[in-house]
Amino acid sequence: ERKALGIISGGATSDCGNSTNISAREAAFPYELIEKALSIQVEDAEASVEDDRRHILNSIVGRTGEKIDYVPLAAHDNYVQLNNSLRGTF
Repeated sequence: ERKALGIISGGATSDCGNSTNISAREAAFPYELIEKALSIQVEDAEASVEDDRRHILNSIVGRTGEKIDYVPLAAHDNYVQLNNSLRGTF
């Protein structure tokens, strides 16, 4: 039984660059997590503390100083770029 499993760009050092080892290790990765990652929308993310969510989203769009406490924008090109970048890891 596996306790931890991840997908690593280029494979893990324990894979020794062998694509068969990489495929065997990654085969157990839960596909539903990949599906979830491919539909990520950072602008819709939740945080346990609302201030953290507001600060993170404002940081993504480049707001600093007192603007970090503004109500986050519903949409922004930086959200799209980050979403696409995160999806690209899979």
